[in-house]
Amino acid sequence: MQDSLQIISLDSKRIEYETVNNKKIVHKKTSIQEKNNLVKAKKFLKDKNVMIENSYYTIHVPDIYSWDDNTNTLSMSYCSGKNLELLLRDPDSRQSAIPFLQSLMKFILKHNFYWQDFAPRNIIINDKTIYLVDFEKGLHFSIDNLQAFFRNHVFEEYSSFLLPNERLISAEQIFHPSSEEKNKQIHVDDIKVKRIKSIAIALKYSDIISMETYLNIQKMIIRAEEPFYNGQSIIFPRIELVKMLENKKMNPSVYQKYANEILIRNKLLCQKSAEEERD
Repeated sequence: MQDSLQIISLDSKRIEYETVNNKKIVHKKTSIQEKNNLVKAKKFLKDKNVMIENSYYTIHVPDIYSWDDNTNTLSMSYCSGKNLELLLRDPDSRQSAIPFLQSLMKFILKHNFYWQDFAPRNIIINDKTIYLVDFEKGLHFSIDNLQAFFRNHVFEEYSSFLLPNERLISAEQIFHPSSEEKNKQIHVDDIKVKRIKSIAIALKYSDIISMETYLNIQKMIIRAEEPFYNGQSIIFPRIELVKMLENKKMNPSVYQKYANEILIRNKLLCQKSAEEERD
């Protein structure tokens, strides 16, 4: 089983490793915001723990060694351990890994620790210690809109490696528009998330879409990424979909292909649901 080496950043070009006095150091090109978030997280998590399967685990973040303003490089400790995403994908460790993700979800909600990089790949388990890595997107201790927190990738990351019946929260709870949102309109050109924008265009929206349609597109992505059984094995579509977007800088048309793939998968899933209802 691989450890945390490959999950410090999805962009490996931003990461370098160095060993000094037998200690592995991570050098990450990032923003000062991530460094500040790590400082706040470390202070907040001090002396806190979480119970998982009748055992207590302490929660930590990487130690900061230095920050270089000239190169925007954060140097921090390397957190050794097992990557929770890989544990969830491994049939031999999957069932024992699920409680870790569920318990950490309960932890962040109970303690108002709104970590916007919440994702299995950013969670490292080493004996009775849990490391949370990657704080680039943000960290808040109070929010006005819990749904908005989950809609910003958090629910997608959380649900991509869980079967629907394994989730504590459903997509319907998160992406159900409020009465105020239903009347809100969004210009397609103003959509910042390229995946959502590409699907809106593929659905022939060229000018304006409603917030309800915007949220429905997010639900389509969630549904297309939903794990499913193929015989005795669980398939994780998100892995393939993420790989599809890896060459987005070299090939901008990849978003069109991605949008078409999401629409195809949703059509097939709708057909399957209809057939199951008839049976």
